[in-house]
Amino acid sequence: MRDRAGVRSVIAHYPPERVEGLFRELSPHRIMGGLHNSASLLLGYQTLAGL
Repeated sequence: MRDRAGVRSVIAHYPPERVEGLFRELSPHRIMGGLHNSASLLLGYQTLAGL
């Protein structure tokens, strides 16, 4: 039951239009792009470490 109260307080703090903006910021396309960039960086570091 505590979780539900927590969700309600979050909803009270973040009006739907603000949450929608956040979800737009965190759209799957952008997340995948970020993951891809992170993977590229990690590969680069591993390559440098291997040299």
